[in-house]
Amino acid sequence: MNMIIDKNIWKARILTAYLYYITTIMFFVLVGSRAIWLLSVLILLPFCLNNIQTLGARLYSAAPMLIILLWCFISSFWSEWSSFTRVETFLQVLIFMTTLLISELYSPKTIFNVLKNIAIACILVGLLSLVLSPSAGLNSFVGVYAGKNTTGQFMAISILLLVFIKNRPRALTFVILIGLTLLLMTRSGTAILMFLTAIPIGYFFLNISSRMLDLMHYFLSKVGYFFLFTLFIIAYYYHIELLEYIYNNLPEEALTGRGKLWIVMLQHVEEKILIGFGYAAVWWHGDYSEVYFTDLALYNTEWIDKLAGSDSGYVDLVLSIGLIGLFMFFTFLYKTFVNLISIDNKYQRATLVSIFVFIVLCGITESSFLVPQFALWFLLLLIFCISLTKKDKTNYVC
Repeated sequence: MNMIIDKNIWKARILTAYLYYITTIMFFVLVGSRAIWLLSVLILLPFCLNNIQTLGARLYSAAPMLIILLWCFISSFWSEWSSFTRVETFLQVLIFMTTLLISELYSPKTIFNVLKNIAIACILVGLLSLVLSPSAGLNSFVGVYAGKNTTGQFMAISILLLVFIKNRPRALTFVILIGLTLLLMTRSGTAILMFLTAIPIGYFFLNISSRMLDLMHYFLSKVGYFFLFTLFIIAYYYHIELLEYIYNNLPEEALTGRGKLWIVMLQHVEEKILIGFGYAAVWWHGDYSEVYFTDLALYNTEWIDKLAGSDSGYVDLVLSIGLIGLFMFFTFLYKTFVNLISIDNKYQRATLVSIFVFIVLCGITESSFLVPQFALWFLLLLIFCISLTKKDKTNYVC
């Protein structure tokens, strides 16, 4: 008996250490290596051998994401980079399976505890970088990350992971205030605005009554999918008029030049607006990326050489997997939100909803969706998989 207990303890310790490893990579290293995600699946999958039935049920519930992955693979048949599209789709499958296995093996309590500690470390590392290089914070604080927007996003996510903790100690409140200061010092308008939007929504779902929550869940689960399908039909039927409205009313200088980029890229994809160019077939190909086949390449070469996306996750989805893929993605987001508001633990619910809202809103001005090396995409997939957890599930490994 003691040997079994010791074995289970060591199994839990190994898995917890590996979860720290994965989350540390996503918060500080920001890599999308295929080897890391393949290793994650190979390490975590054997621990699920006793959870095959519940893992299968969770996989079945994850149909919205599986459909997106299938559509990404299908898009390889019209992609100019078919082999690359299939490889990148496989990478997305590995990332998704990693988050699915994490949500199956680890209890929400363990996941939240690990994320809490990583969030504290993120804020303290940011503070340390400021102390070691005070002049770095005079303009826009960047810290250990590549740019102010990335720093702002991680500070905001870290605060959201900490602010809704039950019976929060004073020391943690002090860490949150440090994180808030660093967030403001980044001067990242996107991160600050999305954070200020996510916080009140989180508090709303922290304090909402059970009766109101049940009514909201019932209404959204019954009506929402029909509304989404209707919206897709309208968007496709009137897509020419919608695009003309965007072209005529979106200022080119909007959002630090994003307006011009969005207009040009949407004009470029007009003939393939329904299915897109294919997943991973738009960017990441050097001089053969689709942006080099637009008018921007004629007079803004230095600018587009620095681009790795259209600075909008939603525009990038239209470019790569078309309106059909965008509709699938909205269904995925909707399913996630409906699941999240049904979580019983109000502190976990508030945390997950606020981070979900933050990531979804960041997608307006950041290329964050279906991007392997983007931590917000990993977190969104993890939130989705956590939201699939059955309320009576108890067979966690740790």
